[in-house]
Amino acid sequence: MSKEKKDIKGTHLMSVGTSILTNFQRLKGWDEKKGLPSKDELIKFVLEDPQRASAELNSLWEFLEKGEVGKVYLILTDTDECGLTGGVIREYLKRRGVVVEEKKIPGYYPKTGKRSWDEKEAENEFIEGLIKLRNALVDYIRNHREEDIYLNATGGFKPEVMVLTLVGSFYNLPVYYRHEHFKRVVYLPPVPLPYTDKELVRLLVGLNEKADKRLTKKELEGLKFKEEVVKEALGNGLVEEKRADGGERRELSLTGTGKFYAEVLKDLGEK
Repeated sequence: MSKEKKDIKGTHLMSVGTSILTNFQRLKGWDEKKGLPSKDELIKFVLEDPQRASAELNSLWEFLEKGEVGKVYLILTDTDECGLTGGVIREYLKRRGVVVEEKKIPGYYPKTGKRSWDEKEAENEFIEGLIKLRNALVDYIRNHREEDIYLNATGGFKPEVMVLTLVGSFYNLPVYYRHEHFKRVVYLPPVPLPYTDKELVRLLVGLNEKADKRLTKKELEGLKFKEEVVKEALGNGLVEEKRADGGERRELSLTGTGKFYAEVLKDLGEK
């Protein structure tokens, strides 16, 4: 996939990971027990070889060298590590004459003092983080439609790549990353939305709009959902149900996965 307007410098939306820290520890022999290195140390490290030091800059490199980067919008989790690496990337890009904006979203596992996480709680917390990433991307795209936007799917966790690809597919925007084997930028093919049935969308979005993310039996009957739609949602782990002792369904509630898709699918009526 490519864009025709090569005379226009593009805006690159990029999630930020911690590759700079990982590479600094590996290549400079930094002992993580000493804590985080300083920003100045990391900037010096990046200036020595930006492509080797940073996965984010490595994937952006072809565009930078061709003068095709006007702005970079960084999305980073609100953690010490991401704050540090994001600041280093921002400083480097500004030295290259690139306009940099950023959006901080809560870390996927905020410091709550808990010694352990319940499996369900951890899953929901992680999905909430992906929803916040998705919302940050969508908000920017909606408010900057006049810009030539690219999505860089290199930095961060692998699930973040999925979110970037999904959002790019929905808005018909190019999504790219630098392929380690080919040593060049490759564009990811668009991903079709798996759930587009109007009744299923209505069920998920309707549940998500409720404060408690639940529908009682009476409410379900009032909304007149077909049983096959409910069964599909249940079978795909988008909703879960509670039943009375006699086996009769009492209520339907949205799972973390269902909430993620509800947030994505509501765009079908707003795009």
